[in-house]
Amino acid sequence: MDPIISETVESFRSWFTTNGGFFHTDAHFQPVPSGHNIIAGKEIPPDTTIVTCPFRLVVTKELVTRTILTVLKIDEIPSGWTERQLICTYICLHWVFEASPEFPKSLAHLPYLKMLPKPEQLLTPLHFSEKELELCRGSHLHTATGERREALQNEWQICLDYLITTSDADLYKRGYTWDQYLTAATYVSSRSFPSTLISGNPSVVVSKDSYPVLFPGVDFLNHGRGLPVSWVVDRLPPTDPGEELGRHLGLSLLIHSPSRPGEELLNNYGAKPNSELILGYGFSLEGNPDDTIVLSIGGGPGSSAPIPGDKEVWEVGRKARGVEGVWNRVFNIVSSNSIPEEGEGPEAMRVENQLDAANTLSEMCQAYLDRLPQVSDILNTSSCRPEALKMIAHYMEGQRDILESMLKFAEGKEGEAVEEAHKLGIELECE
Repeated sequence: MDPIISETVESFRSWFTTNGGFFHTDAHFQPVPSGHNIIAGKEIPPDTTIVTCPFRLVVTKELVTRTILTVLKIDEIPSGWTERQLICTYICLHWVFEASPEFPKSLAHLPYLKMLPKPEQLLTPLHFSEKELELCRGSHLHTATGERREALQNEWQICLDYLITTSDADLYKRGYTWDQYLTAATYVSSRSFPSTLISGNPSVVVSKDSYPVLFPGVDFLNHGRGLPVSWVVDRLPPTDPGEELGRHLGLSLLIHSPSRPGEELLNNYGAKPNSELILGYGFSLEGNPDDTIVLSIGGGPGSSAPIPGDKEVWEVGRKARGVEGVWNRVFNIVSSNSIPEEGEGPEAMRVENQLDAANTLSEMCQAYLDRLPQVSDILNTSSCRPEALKMIAHYMEGQRDILESMLKFAEGKEGEAVEEAHKLGIELECE
Protein backbone atom coordinates (compact mmCIF):
# COMPACT_ATOMS: atom_id res chain seq x y z
CA MET A 1 0.00 0.00 0.00
CA ASP A 2 1.18 3.53 -0.76
CA PRO A 3 2.88 4.80 2.45
CA ILE A 4 1.30 8.25 2.05
CA ILE A 5 -2.15 6.68 1.83
CA SER A 6 -1.32 4.43 4.77
CA GLU A 7 -0.20 7.39 6.88
CA THR A 8 -3.40 9.26 6.02
CA VAL A 9 -5.53 6.28 6.98
CA GLU A 10 -3.67 5.71 10.22
CA SER A 11 -3.96 9.37 11.14
CA PHE A 12 -7.70 9.23 10.57
CA ARG A 13 -8.15 6.00 12.52
CA SER A 14 -6.21 7.42 15.47
CA TRP A 15 -8.23 10.65 15.48
CA PHE A 16 -11.50 8.76 15.02
CA THR A 17 -11.01 6.19 17.78
CA THR A 18 -9.51 8.71 20.21
CA ASN A 19 -12.74 10.67 19.93
CA GLY A 20 -14.96 7.64 20.52
CA GLY A 21 -15.40 6.36 16.97
CA PHE A 22 -15.40 2.67 16.03
CA PHE A 23 -14.41 0.79 12.89
CA HIS A 24 -14.71 -2.99 12.65
CA THR A 25 -11.23 -4.53 12.82
CA ASP A 26 -11.86 -6.43 9.57
CA ALA A 27 -13.06 -3.35 7.67
CA HIS A 28 -10.05 -2.28 5.62
CA PHE A 29 -9.40 0.86 3.60
CA GLN A 30 -8.53 0.19 -0.05
CA PRO A 31 -7.14 3.05 -2.18
CA VAL A 32 -8.96 3.41 -5.52
CA PRO A 33 -8.96 6.14 -8.22
CA SER A 34 -11.98 7.80 -6.60
CA GLY A 35 -10.50 7.82 -3.07
CA HIS A 36 -11.02 4.82 -0.79
CA ASN A 37 -13.29 1.79 -0.69
CA ILE A 38 -14.00 -0.17 2.48
CA ILE A 39 -13.49 -3.91 2.01
CA ALA A 40 -13.81 -6.96 4.25
CA GLY A 41 -10.40 -8.26 5.32
CA LYS A 42 -12.01 -11.46 6.58
CA GLU A 43 -15.49 -12.94 6.46
CA ILE A 44 -17.89 -10.68 8.35
CA PRO A 45 -21.16 -12.25 9.56
CA PRO A 46 -24.57 -10.64 8.97
CA ASP A 47 -26.04 -8.06 11.35
CA THR A 48 -22.60 -6.65 12.14
CA THR A 49 -21.79 -3.07 13.11
CA ILE A 50 -19.16 -1.82 10.65
CA VAL A 51 -18.67 1.74 11.87
CA THR A 52 -19.95 4.04 14.61
CA CYS A 53 -19.54 7.81 14.57
CA PRO A 54 -20.06 9.61 17.89
CA PHE A 55 -22.26 12.66 17.74
CA ARG A 56 -19.36 14.73 19.08
CA LEU A 57 -17.64 14.31 15.67
CA VAL A 58 -20.67 15.11 13.53
CA VAL A 59 -20.28 18.27 11.44
CA THR A 60 -23.41 20.16 12.46
CA LYS A 61 -24.69 23.71 12.09
CA GLU A 62 -24.10 24.34 15.79
CA LEU A 63 -20.51 23.07 15.71
CA VAL A 64 -19.49 25.00 12.62
CA THR A 65 -21.17 28.19 13.82
CA ARG A 66 -19.24 28.13 17.11
CA THR A 67 -16.00 27.43 15.28
CA ILE A 68 -16.44 30.15 12.67
CA LEU A 69 -17.17 32.70 15.40
CA THR A 70 -14.02 31.62 17.23
CA VAL A 71 -11.69 31.49 14.23
CA LEU A 72 -12.88 34.76 12.71
CA LYS A 73 -13.13 36.44 16.14
CA ILE A 74 -16.59 37.80 15.42
CA ASP A 75 -19.75 38.03 17.52
CA GLU A 76 -22.33 36.76 15.06
CA ILE A 77 -22.70 35.08 11.69
CA PRO A 78 -24.05 37.29 8.89
CA SER A 79 -27.80 36.88 8.54
CA GLY A 80 -28.95 34.84 5.61
CA TRP A 81 -26.12 32.33 5.52
CA THR A 82 -27.51 28.86 4.85
CA GLU A 83 -26.44 25.66 6.59
CA ARG A 84 -24.53 24.75 3.43
CA GLN A 85 -22.63 28.04 3.47
CA LEU A 86 -21.75 27.50 7.13
CA ILE A 87 -20.56 23.92 6.68
CA CYS A 88 -18.66 24.69 3.46
CA THR A 89 -16.95 27.65 5.11
CA TYR A 90 -15.99 25.49 8.10
CA ILE A 91 -14.45 22.94 5.74
CA CYS A 92 -12.64 25.59 3.69
CA LEU A 93 -11.16 27.22 6.80
CA HIS A 94 -9.21 23.99 7.40
CA TRP A 95 -7.52 24.48 4.03
CA VAL A 96 -7.05 28.22 4.51
CA PHE A 97 -5.08 27.63 7.72
CA GLU A 98 -3.57 24.22 6.91
CA ALA A 99 -0.10 25.64 6.22
CA SER A 100 -0.27 28.13 9.08
CA PRO A 101 2.03 27.57 12.07
CA GLU A 102 -0.90 28.64 14.26
CA PHE A 103 -3.57 26.24 13.02
CA PRO A 104 -6.76 26.90 15.04
CA LYS A 105 -7.47 23.96 17.36
CA SER A 106 -11.21 24.45 16.93
CA LEU A 107 -10.87 23.34 13.30
CA ALA A 108 -11.15 19.73 14.40
CA HIS A 109 -11.75 17.71 11.24
CA LEU A 110 -8.50 17.89 9.25
CA PRO A 111 -7.69 14.13 9.59
CA TYR A 112 -11.18 13.40 8.23
CA LEU A 113 -10.93 15.87 5.35
CA LYS A 114 -7.58 14.43 4.27
CA MET A 115 -9.32 11.07 3.77
CA LEU A 116 -11.87 12.47 1.31
CA PRO A 117 -11.42 12.43 -2.49
CA LYS A 118 -9.22 15.15 -3.93
CA PRO A 119 -10.84 17.68 -6.29
CA GLU A 120 -9.49 15.90 -9.37
CA GLN A 121 -11.14 12.67 -8.15
CA LEU A 122 -14.64 14.18 -7.95
CA LEU A 123 -16.99 13.38 -10.82
CA THR A 124 -20.18 15.39 -10.46
CA PRO A 125 -21.18 17.38 -13.58
CA LEU A 126 -19.77 20.49 -11.92
CA HIS A 127 -16.38 18.78 -12.35
CA PHE A 128 -17.01 17.78 -15.99
CA SER A 129 -14.95 19.26 -18.79
CA GLU A 130 -16.78 21.49 -21.27
CA LYS A 131 -16.88 18.64 -23.78
CA GLU A 132 -18.24 16.19 -21.20
CA LEU A 133 -20.94 18.61 -20.09
CA GLU A 134 -21.85 19.39 -23.70
CA LEU A 135 -22.87 15.73 -24.11
CA CYS A 136 -25.65 16.42 -21.57
CA ARG A 137 -27.08 19.38 -23.50
CA GLY A 138 -30.80 19.13 -24.08
CA SER A 139 -31.37 17.18 -20.87
CA HIS A 140 -32.63 18.23 -17.47
CA LEU A 141 -29.22 17.24 -16.02
CA HIS A 142 -27.53 19.93 -18.12
CA THR A 143 -30.00 22.55 -16.92
CA ALA A 144 -29.77 21.46 -13.28
CA THR A 145 -25.97 21.56 -13.43
CA GLY A 146 -25.99 25.15 -14.61
CA GLU A 147 -28.49 26.15 -11.94
CA ARG A 148 -26.46 24.49 -9.18
CA ARG A 149 -23.21 26.07 -10.36
CA GLU A 150 -24.81 29.51 -10.33
CA ALA A 151 -26.28 28.97 -6.85
CA LEU A 152 -22.97 27.75 -5.41
CA GLN A 153 -20.99 30.57 -6.99
CA ASN A 154 -23.39 33.11 -5.49
CA GLU A 155 -23.04 31.46 -2.07
CA TRP A 156 -19.25 31.46 -2.30
CA GLN A 157 -19.08 35.11 -3.37
CA ILE A 158 -21.29 36.18 -0.46
CA CYS A 159 -19.08 34.30 2.00
CA LEU A 160 -15.83 35.59 0.47
CA ASP A 161 -17.05 39.19 0.44
CA TYR A 162 -17.67 38.91 4.17
CA LEU A 163 -14.49 37.01 5.07
CA ILE A 164 -12.20 39.63 3.53
CA THR A 165 -13.73 42.24 5.85
CA THR A 166 -12.95 40.32 9.05
CA SER A 167 -9.15 40.37 9.26
CA ASP A 168 -6.54 39.31 6.70
CA ALA A 169 -8.15 40.04 3.33
CA ASP A 170 -5.24 38.63 1.33
CA LEU A 171 -5.34 35.37 3.29
CA TYR A 172 -8.95 34.73 2.31
CA LYS A 173 -8.54 35.98 -1.26
CA ARG A 174 -5.74 33.44 -1.72
CA GLY A 175 -7.12 30.59 0.37
CA TYR A 176 -10.92 30.77 0.18
CA THR A 177 -11.26 29.99 -3.52
CA TRP A 178 -14.17 28.99 -5.71
CA ASP A 179 -12.56 25.61 -6.39
CA GLN A 180 -12.27 24.94 -2.66
CA TYR A 181 -15.86 25.96 -2.02
CA LEU A 182 -17.02 23.70 -4.86
CA THR A 183 -15.06 20.80 -3.36
CA ALA A 184 -16.60 21.41 0.07
CA ALA A 185 -20.10 21.68 -1.42
CA THR A 186 -19.56 18.40 -3.27
CA TYR A 187 -18.56 16.72 0.00
CA VAL A 188 -21.81 17.97 1.52
CA SER A 189 -24.01 16.84 -1.38
CA SER A 190 -22.37 13.42 -1.70
CA ARG A 191 -21.70 12.48 1.93
CA SER A 192 -24.32 14.10 4.13
CA PHE A 193 -27.10 12.60 6.25
CA PRO A 194 -30.26 14.39 7.45
CA SER A 195 -29.91 16.28 10.72
CA THR A 196 -33.03 14.46 11.94
CA LEU A 197 -30.65 11.63 12.90
CA ILE A 198 -29.23 13.76 15.72
CA SER A 199 -32.54 15.13 16.96
CA GLY A 200 -34.28 14.21 20.20
CA ASN A 201 -36.24 11.58 18.27
CA PRO A 202 -33.76 10.25 15.71
CA SER A 203 -35.26 9.61 12.29
CA VAL A 204 -34.07 9.10 8.72
CA VAL A 205 -37.08 11.05 7.43
CA VAL A 206 -36.13 14.46 6.07
CA SER A 207 -38.27 17.29 7.48
CA LYS A 208 -38.71 20.89 6.38
CA ASP A 209 -36.40 21.99 9.19
CA SER A 210 -33.68 19.38 8.65
CA TYR A 211 -30.38 20.14 6.95
CA PRO A 212 -27.35 18.10 5.81
CA VAL A 213 -24.78 16.99 8.39
CA LEU A 214 -21.59 14.96 7.97
CA PHE A 215 -20.91 11.74 9.89
CA PRO A 216 -17.17 11.02 9.51
CA GLY A 217 -16.48 7.34 8.92
CA VAL A 218 -20.08 6.35 8.28
CA ASP A 219 -19.88 8.25 4.99
CA PHE A 220 -16.91 6.21 3.73
CA LEU A 221 -19.06 3.32 2.49
CA ASN A 222 -20.29 3.50 -1.08
CA HIS A 223 -23.87 2.91 -2.25
CA GLY A 224 -25.35 -0.51 -2.89
CA ARG A 225 -28.93 -0.31 -4.17
CA GLY A 226 -31.38 -2.45 -2.23
CA LEU A 227 -28.84 -3.79 0.26
CA PRO A 228 -30.20 -4.49 3.76
CA VAL A 229 -28.54 -2.06 6.18
CA SER A 230 -29.61 -0.12 9.27
CA TRP A 231 -28.61 3.26 10.67
CA VAL A 232 -28.91 2.92 14.43
CA VAL A 233 -28.46 5.56 17.13
CA ASP A 234 -26.55 3.94 20.01
CA ARG A 235 -25.38 5.00 23.45
CA LEU A 236 -21.59 4.82 23.43
CA PRO A 237 -19.24 3.66 26.19
CA PRO A 238 -17.27 6.36 28.03
CA THR A 239 -14.01 7.48 26.42
CA ASP A 240 -12.47 8.70 29.69
CA PRO A 241 -12.29 7.03 33.13
CA GLY A 242 -15.09 8.21 35.37
CA GLU A 243 -17.16 9.54 32.48
CA GLU A 244 -20.88 8.91 32.84
CA LEU A 245 -22.06 5.80 30.97
CA GLY A 246 -24.44 6.62 28.14
CA ARG A 247 -23.58 10.30 28.13
CA HIS A 248 -22.69 10.20 24.44
CA LEU A 249 -24.67 9.00 21.44
CA GLY A 250 -23.45 7.82 18.07
CA LEU A 251 -24.71 6.65 14.69
CA SER A 252 -23.87 3.05 13.80
CA LEU A 253 -24.07 1.42 10.39
CA LEU A 254 -25.10 -2.25 10.48
CA ILE A 255 -24.83 -4.50 7.44
CA HIS A 256 -27.37 -7.32 7.54
CA SER A 257 -25.89 -9.55 4.83
CA PRO A 258 -22.65 -11.57 5.19
CA SER A 259 -19.48 -10.18 3.60
CA ARG A 260 -16.78 -12.35 2.04
CA PRO A 261 -13.05 -11.54 2.26
CA GLY A 262 -12.11 -8.88 -0.30
CA GLU A 263 -15.73 -7.87 -0.85
CA GLU A 264 -16.59 -4.17 -0.70
CA LEU A 265 -18.70 -3.16 2.30
CA LEU A 266 -21.58 -0.98 1.14
CA ASN A 267 -24.18 1.35 2.59
CA ASN A 268 -27.62 1.95 1.06
CA TYR A 269 -28.48 5.57 0.28
CA GLY A 270 -32.04 4.67 -0.71
CA ALA A 271 -33.77 4.65 -4.09
CA LYS A 272 -32.37 7.48 -6.23
CA PRO A 273 -32.46 8.15 -9.98
CA ASN A 274 -29.21 8.52 -11.90
CA SER A 275 -29.87 12.24 -12.30
CA GLU A 276 -29.59 12.66 -8.52
CA LEU A 277 -26.70 10.22 -8.15
CA ILE A 278 -24.68 11.96 -10.86
CA LEU A 279 -25.44 15.56 -9.86
CA GLY A 280 -25.04 15.09 -6.12
CA TYR A 281 -22.69 12.14 -5.75
CA GLY A 282 -20.72 11.70 -8.97
CA PHE A 283 -21.60 8.12 -9.87
CA SER A 284 -24.37 6.21 -11.66
CA LEU A 285 -26.03 2.80 -11.81
CA GLU A 286 -26.38 0.93 -15.09
CA GLY A 287 -30.03 0.26 -15.91
CA ASN A 288 -31.11 2.06 -12.73
CA PRO A 289 -34.77 1.03 -12.15
CA ASP A 290 -35.29 4.20 -10.08
CA ASP A 291 -34.52 6.51 -13.01
CA THR A 292 -36.91 9.37 -13.70
CA ILE A 293 -37.24 12.14 -16.25
CA VAL A 294 -38.24 15.69 -15.31
CA LEU A 295 -40.64 17.36 -17.72
CA SER A 296 -41.59 21.03 -17.76
CA ILE A 297 -45.00 21.45 -19.31
CA GLY A 298 -46.27 24.82 -20.35
CA GLY A 299 -45.25 28.15 -21.77
CA GLY A 300 -46.29 31.77 -21.74
CA PRO A 301 -48.06 33.73 -24.48
CA GLY A 302 -46.33 33.30 -27.80
CA SER A 303 -44.42 30.27 -26.59
CA SER A 304 -43.70 27.46 -29.01
CA ALA A 305 -44.37 24.97 -26.24
CA PRO A 306 -47.35 22.73 -27.03
CA ILE A 307 -49.02 23.46 -23.71
CA PRO A 308 -49.89 27.10 -22.93
CA GLY A 309 -50.26 28.58 -19.47
CA ASP A 310 -48.10 28.43 -16.38
CA LYS A 311 -45.28 25.90 -16.48
CA GLU A 312 -45.66 22.77 -14.37
CA VAL A 313 -42.99 20.19 -13.54
CA TRP A 314 -43.65 16.45 -13.64
CA GLU A 315 -41.46 13.45 -12.86
CA VAL A 316 -42.00 10.18 -14.73
CA GLY A 317 -40.21 6.88 -14.14
CA ARG A 318 -39.42 3.81 -16.19
CA LYS A 319 -42.34 1.94 -17.78
CA ALA A 320 -44.12 5.33 -17.82
CA ARG A 321 -44.57 5.22 -14.04
CA GLY A 322 -46.31 8.42 -12.97
CA VAL A 323 -47.24 9.47 -16.51
CA GLU A 324 -50.94 9.72 -15.60
CA GLY A 325 -50.46 13.19 -14.14
CA VAL A 326 -48.80 14.38 -17.34
CA TRP A 327 -51.55 12.81 -19.43
CA ASN A 328 -54.33 14.39 -17.37
CA ARG A 329 -52.68 17.80 -17.65
CA VAL A 330 -52.30 17.53 -21.44
CA PHE A 331 -55.83 16.17 -21.90
CA ASN A 332 -57.43 18.86 -19.74
CA ILE A 333 -55.70 21.70 -21.56
CA VAL A 334 -56.47 20.25 -24.98
CA SER A 335 -60.11 19.84 -23.90
CA SER A 336 -60.36 23.38 -22.55
CA ASN A 337 -59.06 24.79 -25.84
CA SER A 338 -61.19 22.66 -28.18
CA ILE A 339 -64.21 24.13 -29.92
CA PRO A 340 -67.05 21.72 -30.83
CA GLU A 341 -68.16 21.60 -34.41
CA GLU A 342 -71.79 22.19 -35.24
CA GLY A 343 -73.85 19.19 -34.28
CA GLU A 344 -70.94 17.44 -32.54
CA GLY A 345 -72.01 15.62 -29.38
CA PRO A 346 -70.03 15.38 -26.13
CA GLU A 347 -68.93 11.77 -26.78
CA ALA A 348 -67.50 12.61 -30.19
CA MET A 349 -65.77 15.65 -28.74
CA ARG A 350 -64.23 13.59 -25.93
CA VAL A 351 -62.85 11.06 -28.43
CA GLU A 352 -61.35 13.80 -30.61
CA ASN A 353 -59.82 15.47 -27.56
CA GLN A 354 -58.20 12.19 -26.55
CA LEU A 355 -56.76 11.78 -30.04
CA ASP A 356 -55.42 15.35 -29.98
CA ALA A 357 -53.96 14.89 -26.49
CA ALA A 358 -52.28 11.63 -27.49
CA ASN A 359 -50.78 13.35 -30.53
CA THR A 360 -49.58 16.28 -28.42
CA LEU A 361 -47.95 14.00 -25.86
CA SER A 362 -46.28 11.98 -28.63
CA GLU A 363 -44.89 15.14 -30.24
CA MET A 364 -43.52 16.35 -26.91
CA CYS A 365 -41.77 13.04 -26.21
CA GLN A 366 -40.41 12.68 -29.73
CA ALA A 367 -39.04 16.23 -29.70
CA TYR A 368 -37.26 15.48 -26.40
CA LEU A 369 -35.89 12.19 -27.78
CA ASP A 370 -34.62 13.89 -30.93
CA ARG A 371 -32.43 16.30 -28.96
CA LEU A 372 -30.83 13.63 -26.76
CA PRO A 373 -27.66 11.89 -28.00
CA GLN A 374 -27.61 8.18 -28.71
CA VAL A 375 -25.86 6.07 -26.04
CA SER A 376 -23.49 4.56 -28.62
CA ASP A 377 -22.41 8.03 -29.76
CA ILE A 378 -21.65 9.03 -26.17
CA LEU A 379 -19.46 6.00 -25.51
CA ASN A 380 -17.50 6.63 -28.72
CA THR A 381 -16.74 10.27 -27.89
CA SER A 382 -13.02 11.05 -27.80
CA SER A 383 -11.10 13.36 -25.44
CA CYS A 384 -13.42 12.61 -22.51
CA ARG A 385 -12.82 10.57 -19.37
CA PRO A 386 -14.23 7.03 -19.64
CA GLU A 387 -15.82 7.25 -16.18
CA ALA A 388 -17.64 10.47 -17.17
CA LEU A 389 -18.82 8.95 -20.45
CA LYS A 390 -20.13 5.90 -18.61
CA MET A 391 -22.21 8.05 -16.25
CA ILE A 392 -23.62 10.14 -19.08
CA ALA A 393 -24.45 6.99 -21.06
CA HIS A 394 -26.24 5.45 -18.06
CA TYR A 395 -28.23 8.65 -17.61
CA MET A 396 -29.17 9.00 -21.29
CA GLU A 397 -30.19 5.35 -21.54
CA GLY A 398 -32.66 5.93 -18.72
CA GLN A 399 -34.00 9.16 -20.23
CA ARG A 400 -34.52 7.58 -23.63
CA ASP A 401 -36.12 4.45 -22.16
CA ILE A 402 -38.63 6.53 -20.19
CA LEU A 403 -39.50 8.72 -23.19
CA GLU A 404 -40.02 5.64 -25.35
CA SER A 405 -42.31 4.17 -22.70
CA MET A 406 -44.28 7.43 -22.73
CA LEU A 407 -44.58 7.19 -26.51
CA LYS A 408 -46.07 3.72 -26.09
CA PHE A 409 -48.46 5.11 -23.48
CA ALA A 410 -49.56 7.82 -25.92
CA GLU A 411 -50.00 5.22 -28.67
CA GLY A 412 -52.20 3.24 -26.30
CA LYS A 413 -54.36 6.29 -25.60
CA GLU A 414 -54.67 6.89 -29.33
CA GLY A 415 -55.69 3.27 -29.89
CA GLU A 416 -58.32 3.52 -27.14
CA ALA A 417 -59.79 6.62 -28.79
CA VAL A 418 -59.92 4.99 -32.23
CA GLU A 419 -61.62 1.91 -30.78
CA GLU A 420 -64.13 4.06 -28.91
CA ALA A 421 -64.88 6.01 -32.08
CA HIS A 422 -65.63 2.81 -33.96
CA LYS A 423 -67.98 1.66 -31.19
CA LEU A 424 -69.83 4.97 -31.29
CA GLY A 425 -69.95 5.05 -35.07
CA ILE A 426 -67.89 8.23 -35.17
CA GLU A 427 -66.04 8.86 -38.42
CA LEU A 428 -62.51 10.08 -37.79
CA GLU A 429 -60.68 12.38 -40.16
CA CYS A 430 -57.23 11.11 -41.17
CA GLU A 431 -54.63 13.84 -41.43
